[in-house]
Amino acid sequence: MSKLSAQSASSLNQARMVKAIAMIEGLQQKLVEAQLVQYEPIAIVGLGCRFPGAGSPAEFWSLLAEGRDVITRVPSDRWDADAYYSDRSGVPGKIITRYGGFIDRPDQFDAAFLVSHRVKQTAWIRSSGCCWR
Repeated sequence: MSKLSAQSASSLNQARMVKAIAMIEGLQQKLVEAQLVQYEPIAIVGLGCRFPGAGSPAEFWSLLAEGRDVITRVPSDRWDADAYYSDRSGVPGKIITRYGGFIDRPDQFDAAFLVSHRVKQTAWIRSSGCCWR
């Protein structure tokens, strides 16, 4: 190998090493940033909820702490429970109970904020205030 080609090879190797070290340092920085995000503290700045018998987190906690039963007869403004009721399981189009857990004011449910467009298209939210189908 001539002296010129040896110097060329050495320069090429040195350039590759410099590039590799720069890449390693960049990857190390990305790793540190990813690890910091993993342990970054968060702050809960607000909380809201609506459950049967509880319109706020404090009311829900009280309901749980007291062990209250909030299952009620189907409200008359939701649907005619007697029309859909059957005491026999498996009857098409019928339900085997007239009771459930119901939130107050289902028309106040903010579907635009909480439910995707696809779900809104298929859910009963649009017509009956129910949030499942």
